[in-house]
Amino acid sequence: MAYGVIKAAMNRGDLKAGDRICEYTGGSTGTSIAFVASILGFYLTAVSSSAFSAAKLQAIRSYGAQVVLVESSDGKLNPDVFQRMKDKVQEIAVSEGSFYFDQFGSPDVRPSYAAIG
Repeated sequence: MAYGVIKAAMNRGDLKAGDRICEYTGGSTGTSIAFVASILGFYLTAVSSSAFSAAKLQAIRSYGAQVVLVESSDGKLNPDVFQRMKDKVQEIAVSEGSFYFDQFGSPDVRPSYAAIG
């Protein structure tokens, strides 16, 4: 799915060599995006939370991605943490040369699963 969304964005011209991909993630999709981005020469800034698994966050970093953490005061996930993650990725995504992946809203997500279906 990560490859399909990135490839569609490249084909439209929304994502060009050297651009930054931005996404908020708990880790699984973020790791996939980081993997594909590293192969295709893109940068990933993943916004996540300290409430998610340290191993998942390390997996994202292992592909060269930057992880920006939104702290959870009690170490748990709640609507406020998710909203702050969304707000942070939106703040980053407006930067020049940035592309918001949008795993929960991109129209490119569903067709990208066809290859693995």
